[in-house]
Amino acid sequence: MIITSLENEKIKKCFKLREKKYRDLYNEFLVEGEHLVIEAYRSNLLEEILILEDEVTMLDKPITYISKEIVDNLSTLEAPSHIFGICKKREESNELGKRILMLDRIQDPGNLGTIIRSSKAFNIDTLILGEGCCDLYNEKVIRATQGNGFHMNIISRNLIEVIKELKEKEIPILGTKVEYGEDIRNLTTRDKECFALIMGNEGRGVSSEILDLCDKFIYIEMSNQVEIRILSDFEFKDKVFVPNMVIYIGRKKEKEIIKTYRHHKNFEMITMEGYSDINEVLRYKGLYVYIKKEDLKLNDDEYLDDDLIDLNVYVDNENKGIITDIRDGGNNKFLVIKTNDKEVFVPLNKEFIKSVDLKNKKIIIKPIKGMF
Repeated sequence: MIITSLENEKIKKCFKLREKKYRDLYNEFLVEGEHLVIEAYRSNLLEEILILEDEVTMLDKPITYISKEIVDNLSTLEAPSHIFGICKKREESNELGKRILMLDRIQDPGNLGTIIRSSKAFNIDTLILGEGCCDLYNEKVIRATQGNGFHMNIISRNLIEVIKELKEKEIPILGTKVEYGEDIRNLTTRDKECFALIMGNEGRGVSSEILDLCDKFIYIEMSNQVEIRILSDFEFKDKVFVPNMVIYIGRKKEKEIIKTYRHHKNFEMITMEGYSDINEVLRYKGLYVYIKKEDLKLNDDEYLDDDLIDLNVYVDNENKGIITDIRDGGNNKFLVIKTNDKEVFVPLNKEFIKSVDLKNKKIIIKPIKGMF
């Protein structure tokens, strides 16, 4: 069954999940894109998958197929994704641990998402959202976290009440304050292993009422280089993310030049020429990054996925059909091969590909028995 009507009750519910009051009512939220759907699945939060008709996924969850019209209307991305996930909210735990980060009135969804992602990287046990913080399940927050928030204990509490509880447990309360603050790098080993750190509003900082409850003030020295995280599944990262490579960002294809590069966990970390303030690059958050194909220095035996489209498919010396598309399917990509009477899906990996001859538009594959 394929849902084609925007008036379908399930689709109407998905649109409602864009609003906080309905996320709270249903105790559910919506994610978009393969990466976030997979992360929700790994965290046991994914309840149902909505996917574009004719697309495939390997995830073992109920699936609803939807039309392209619904995908285009439901998507909030610059380039609409083909897959969405309806998820349940994560259960909060009262076990706070010894490394706690408290946020006071953080209102920008992108900033909250970045803090969550960084908290996961720095092994924070619990993140506490105080009153006045934006919603954890706001779609911009989720997108900025890249799914890291699904794997953390994040709770919403009154910060003053929590601080009183933490003081009873003798956990030091550290407030961020530029004036009279101690450099965070000079903290004692004990303070680094057991603490409750408070970060404040983007413009006003930590409220005076909460600052009065802090045991110590610290500040975090800022680098004069702005490092940007890019999520990429591109195969030839070593040829794209190099100094002096020209990249183009967003629909307007704004031209930038890579200055430095490093790989960190699932992300490519770059700095760009001419930037020293994070606020200068916030406009690029959530946008796609492009390069010109001719700028890639590929070897003769290297090729891009799209280069395989329209190649004639051979098994030994017998022509079996032609490649018409490359499709995502969970953790794998598939060659879509059009034969005389059907479509055949072949995993796009070296186990199934013998050789590729772009000059003669020919690919030789190793099929599974019964595939053709």
